[in-house]
Amino acid sequence: MREFFSVPAIKDFAEPLNKDYRVFVNGKECPVYNARCSAVPYNGYNDTGVAFARPRNQSETAAFVRVTADEPLRFEVKFAPAPSDCPASVLTGAKKTFRAPALVRPLEKNISVAEDGNAAVFTIEQSGAYVFEPYGRHAALHVFVDAPRAYEKEGATYFFGAGIHFPGVIRLKDGDRVYLENGAVVYGSLLAHGAKDVKIYGGGVLDGSYEVRIAPHCYEDYTKGNIRLYNCKDVSVEGIVLRDSANWCFSMYECEDIFVDNVKIVGQWRYNTDGIDIMNSRRVKIENSFVRSFDDSVCLKAVEQFEGNVTDISVKNCTLWCDWGRTLEIGLETACETYERIFFENCFLVHNSAAALDVQAGNYARIRDVLFKDVSAEFEAGALPEKMQTSPAEYDAEGAQMRPALIAVGNYAMTDMEMYRYLFTEEQLADPRRGTVENVRFENIRAYVEEGACFPASRIVSFYEGFAFKDISFENISFNGVRAKSAEEMELEISRVKNFRFK
Repeated sequence: MREFFSVPAIKDFAEPLNKDYRVFVNGKECPVYNARCSAVPYNGYNDTGVAFARPRNQSETAAFVRVTADEPLRFEVKFAPAPSDCPASVLTGAKKTFRAPALVRPLEKNISVAEDGNAAVFTIEQSGAYVFEPYGRHAALHVFVDAPRAYEKEGATYFFGAGIHFPGVIRLKDGDRVYLENGAVVYGSLLAHGAKDVKIYGGGVLDGSYEVRIAPHCYEDYTKGNIRLYNCKDVSVEGIVLRDSANWCFSMYECEDIFVDNVKIVGQWRYNTDGIDIMNSRRVKIENSFVRSFDDSVCLKAVEQFEGNVTDISVKNCTLWCDWGRTLEIGLETACETYERIFFENCFLVHNSAAALDVQAGNYARIRDVLFKDVSAEFEAGALPEKMQTSPAEYDAEGAQMRPALIAVGNYAMTDMEMYRYLFTEEQLADPRRGTVENVRFENIRAYVEEGACFPASRIVSFYEGFAFKDISFENISFNGVRAKSAEEMELEISRVKNFRFK
């Protein structure tokens, strides 16, 4: 039986709606949620390595809308001539005219947009995550279309119906079920230590804006973020929206058998808000999800505070937007013996910053058996360069433009980086081990570079004698639909690599 799209009625939604957009889907108006995002790529440390609290004037209001359907949807979007909350004072060097030809990303979805003044019409025929951009990258409208699915809400340990809720920190136990109904906005966070057989699901929003970050790092649970799991097994997270975390949005440490499906991470703007961090964990699957993070989007990390290697990880069918740092990343922290059997497949990277596809062996792990396959990465004109804030001074790009990397593989050690040295003991700083990378394949990687954008170069560089990489292969790398014929053509730097193959 066909189920038409469903959204909560505007009159039932108590949270203030977005001011810049009105959205009609097949003629029915839908609520448009606010999502505060980064306006500029400006991260911060002071000289002791302690993070600044990021000021709001480095952020802007974006939006998202969510519908459920199993048939084509006609979107009619009305939008303001200019966004109501985009701080031009911090956009030195950026284009001052906000209005731009509207488009829908991912570009490979080929969704045509018909514009008429400050209104646009487009049709979405498949479920997934999309981004409507009438102002360039600023004040975007994130569009989430879900296929109908049934949740067993009657058995939920924690049930949040449509409306506003303020539970604060929820500490999960074995067998817990957390259900967020479509239309629910839950101001809180989910924290678990040693829990098994946990399910978190629904269509609601989990919002961390109630929380203030109180520690410079993200490993301990002083600051919870949206979801934080320690030594947990058999956990699934499905359908929900994660918004406004105080640090890493969704992180897991020493975990096993974690399944993430159709999760949306959006509205992240505060310092160091990574999307999903997989730390010293095994058998993790992330599928059909959307991540817009201020910092790195999906990261596989390991630190000496925790035990265990990083193995059997897959990220598939995801759409990602990285405002700072790396989009799909191994590292920078790689303090374990082995990373292996890592797969990134069929993903759309709609905005990228320092690097789209990244392997950073920053500690001593042996990283091997990694596949990046069927990935598209989009690079826009006018993207501002990243800056590390060392004082409260305003961001000033001085007309510069970011030159990101499409592919970056390296092993520059964290212990050699001045900004990280405060994290290590003298014994760790003296450790002679360095990371190595082997059997890493990049297949069917498609870059789309806008006219006027900097061409994204790539690099595979081991920085240390005696720690050469080996068995690295590139196959079918293309730029704007044209296949690169050589490493030189794609501006690939190679150093200390054995058995590199280019097809």
